[in-house]
Formats: sequence, C-alpha cells, structure tokens
Amino acid sequence: MDFLQLATEHISLIVTHYRNGLILDRFNRFAKGEIFILNFLCQCDGTALPSEISDGLGSSTARIATALGALEKKGLINREMNKSDRRKIIVSITESGKEVAKGEREQLVKRGARIFEAMGEKDAKEFTRLTKRYLDLARQLE
Repeated sequence: MDFLQLATEHISLIVTHYRNGLILDRFNRFAKGEIFILNFLCQCDGTALPSEISDGLGSSTARIATALGALEKKGLINREMNKSDRRKIIVSITESGKEVAKGEREQLVKRGARIFEAMGEKDAKEFTRLTKRYLDLARQLE
C-alpha cells in the first residue's frame, strides 16, 4: 500500500471541503474563536481568566483580548476586575452567551447525527472508532 498517496488523498479531501466551507466549517467555528471561548467558559462553570482561555485555545493573549472585546460588545460575556487581585480580570459568560454556545453545540450535534444516520450504524461506529485511532496515533507520533 502506498501510504504517501493515501495521506495525500486524505489531506486533499479535507482541504477541499475546508476551502469550500462545507463539512468542517462548523467544527472549525466550534473549535476556535468566539464560539470556542463561549464553550470554554461553559465548561469552566462560567468563569475563567484570559490566560486560561489563551492556553485552552492555544492563542496569544492579544488575540484573546480582541475576541473578548467583541464578545463583550455583543453582550455574551462580562469582564470584571478580581477583587482579591486587582491585576487579574475575570471573564464570565452571560445567559445570552450560554444560549449562543448551546445553540452552536446543538446544531453541530444534529448535523453529525444526520450524517451518521445516512452512513448507517455500522459505518458510523467504524468511522468514529477509526477517527479516535487516527487522532490518538497523531498525538503519539508528534
């Protein structure tokens, strides 16, 4: 088997779909940027420090500060000074922010469920198993 050719085909499929804004667009929105920040805050009981968000996203604090400013203008988060350490800012998600995060998550899950349903149970389970294996091996081989 020519693994280089197979890897090239795999990358080409992903890049083509990514470039055309098809399948991976929602995953991309969910995995980074403003939606990622909202989901991150939901998972952190609603509050986090900008540095924690930066670490979670793997992005610079300057980029996070810009995104937080945009989210705050939209009323999706609040930022306030930590009373015990005035050098730190606490970011908290608003109810509107929780609703946006929940809506994005639900849309992503529903779309995935429709795709899996079209694939059929056997293929959907096999695809999920192989995706887990692929990602585990990718982490190990880094």
